[in-house]
Amino acid sequence: MEKRDDERWVEVYKFYDEIEKEALEIFFNDRNIPIDVISRDCSAYDGLFKSSTGAGIIRVEENYVDLANEVIADFEKAKQIEQSSITNNVSGNISEAPPDSTTNDKKSSLSQGIIIGLLVGIIIGLLFNALTRKSSNRPTSWDTNGDGLKDAWGEYSGGKLIRYTSDQNFDRNPDRWSSYEDGSILSDELDSNRDNQIDTWYFYDPPGEISRLEVDIDHDSKVEYIEYYKNHEKHKSTLDNDNDGNIDRWEIFENGSIKERMWSFNNDNIIDKKALYENGRKTKELYDRNRDGSFDEEVTLDQFERVIKKGS
Repeated sequence: MEKRDDERWVEVYKFYDEIEKEALEIFFNDRNIPIDVISRDCSAYDGLFKSSTGAGIIRVEENYVDLANEVIADFEKAKQIEQSSITNNVSGNISEAPPDSTTNDKKSSLSQGIIIGLLVGIIIGLLFNALTRKSSNRPTSWDTNGDGLKDAWGEYSGGKLIRYTSDQNFDRNPDRWSSYEDGSILSDELDSNRDNQIDTWYFYDPPGEISRLEVDIDHDSKVEYIEYYKNHEKHKSTLDNDNDGNIDRWEIFENGSIKERMWSFNNDNIIDKKALYENGRKTKELYDRNRDGSFDEEVTLDQFERVIKKGS
């Protein structure tokens, strides 16, 4: 970027992670607003590239300040909408190794970067929607990191965004594909490990409201893990832990928090173990030792999930 005359430039925004900066850069460029970006050193943190030395700064020329503030207002509005609707939808890891069993759940932590990436994708879609109402002369490709190479592409129909493709790690290979309808996201597909195969799918029904997440955990072209959502909250999930085509773990959620977790150690739909939770903390474990379809052992746990009582 060319050197700027500081006297002509006005600070309009402080950013604390690179994804936020890149999203804003797209839309400033879309409105033909010249910008000067002063970035800070960044390091990876929870899947986002967070500034390690303080806020970065975006500046614009004096005569573009009002227009820049319009773009920033759209950006902040989109962030607030998505943070309120998505924050409680996605949660930590997807497996727990059950005691008294030789079955070990697969390496289960879905990358938080994928989840946060979903949120960013939705924000970008909302921003596109806001700006297409104001601008009829839109670009269809962008260089979001300023390296001279295109890394994001938009497809439009009737003046509305219908497809957004991006290269999130800037290796010249697209790894995220998002579809839209009337400005709302329909689906989001990701290649999380950059092997040129989609392994994570988000579905929205109605458009803009997440209904399902599917993940190919071990990248074998088969979906092992599925989350289901209602009213913007995860309400159940399933896992095929040993990849034999049969579900062997079920989870039930209430108000976005885990309520029950069940396992079938023999993949025959007989529940061998059930864990009960209150406010996200495990309080009881139930076991069907003789596999007759009824629980014959109950274990009560304290606040540290230590056994305090056993009984039949």
